[in-house]
Amino acid sequence: MIIELRFYGSPLPSLPLAEGRRMFTIGAGDCDLVVPPEAALGVAHVHAIVERTEVVIRVREHGSGHGLYRSPRTQRVDELLLHAGAVGWVGHCPLLALDHRLGALRPRLAWSMGLDAHAAVDDALTAVGEGAPIALVGPRSLDMVALTKGIHDASGARDDGFLLCDDGRVPPIDAIDGTVVVDLDRIRRLPSLQVVALFAPRCPARVIFVASDERVLRHWLDVYAERVRTFAFVPLARRGHEIARLLQTIWRDELRSDRTVEALGAAALRGIGAHRWRGNFDELRAMAVRLLAYVEHSSLRRAARALGVRHQTLSRHFTRIGVPIIDQADRELALVPRAHAVPDQAGRSPSTS
Repeated sequence: MIIELRFYGSPLPSLPLAEGRRMFTIGAGDCDLVVPPEAALGVAHVHAIVERTEVVIRVREHGSGHGLYRSPRTQRVDELLLHAGAVGWVGHCPLLALDHRLGALRPRLAWSMGLDAHAAVDDALTAVGEGAPIALVGPRSLDMVALTKGIHDASGARDDGFLLCDDGRVPPIDAIDGTVVVDLDRIRRLPSLQVVALFAPRCPARVIFVASDERVLRHWLDVYAERVRTFAFVPLARRGHEIARLLQTIWRDELRSDRTVEALGAAALRGIGAHRWRGNFDELRAMAVRLLAYVEHSSLRRAARALGVRHQTLSRHFTRIGVPIIDQADRELALVPRAHAVPDQAGRSPSTS
């Protein structure tokens, strides 16, 4: 059942469909579902009637004359039928229909694709809803393989089997039911006839490919790579502005802490935002444990003792990511990276004297 309408590609909050209700009005004015001014281009005061069924929502124009559209390039229609993952245009405002499963999948996709990559994440949700072959491309340390199970659980194939092919060869397609994940970085054989079978109209499986690089995708699939909806998973080296938010999520959801990253201090947050994080989430998760201990114990030595490491080791970890050494005098984060140490009177850095 559809539970919300999301403004496709936008950071605006979704429009929730109240539980237990079947009929709604939608428009820019006094309606059950109010489109905010920044998204209301071509949207009438009372634009349409939304009727929810068990499977889809039916959107019917309310005589406003502003129109409904299946896409910006299609002719105007009097009615839209939207299933979970489908997009329809109310005036010039695109709305994405989400059920419980797709709504829960969205933050997981954003975690790996980019917290502010709203259009890319919403596009991925439409692909999940359609059931078409998709490919997740990017560094392996961005939780791509784990995410494939979430995609399976949110799709129409969720009641069927789930098969991860990450070793040897892919089994015959007639032996696959449900979702098959083909890890193109790790399989050793994928015959061309089997590739053809994976893309056949009568293929019984929903196929997800995982690859570290688009060249890997094209190597195995050849011309069929053009028939896959490919989604890029962005490395943390290009997401420095999101690191503090990602770190906060790890502290809250994985380490069950109510501490906030602001406790690290502004200089520390600048440092972790500038670090390259070549290990992506693997490196960030390891550092999250150390940084949380640092905040909780307010002392480098006590944090190191709690972690079971030497304080010199912990200090090196923090220096490597461009941040902090503790000021033992007042037990606050001095956050003075070695690269910015104050030179002595002779103009030499203390690290080179």
